[in-house]
Amino acid sequence: MGSIILRTLDRGEVTIGEPEWCLGHEGERVGYLADITHNGPATVLEFDGVELLSARISWAPFAKLQPEPYPVASVDELGSLEPGRLRELAAATALYAGDLYRLANEAERLRGYRS
Repeated sequence: MGSIILRTLDRGEVTIGEPEWCLGHEGERVGYLADITHNGPATVLEFDGVELLSARISWAPFAKLQPEPYPVASVDELGSLEPGRLRELAAATALYAGDLYRLANEAERLRGYRS
């Protein structure tokens, strides 16, 4: 883990640890120490140029409202997920993929052909 110096409104310049997976804080405007969040690269589910789901490793070590003593996965509107909950999301997504296949098969059946 390296370190970075950031200027905050409540603490002035602070030196904090920066994990190797963090994309950095270049040009980032930091309000308060509690606002500092480390973010890794996004894993994106995209179809026909439309982003359907995005997830990344995230860590807000100084957060007050939702403390994050350890890195979590940040998933779009779902927010921060612990590893077990992320696995549950992956399983639900896999089941949903099966539902989509069944729906495609039903649509083909109703149309009277198979591709």
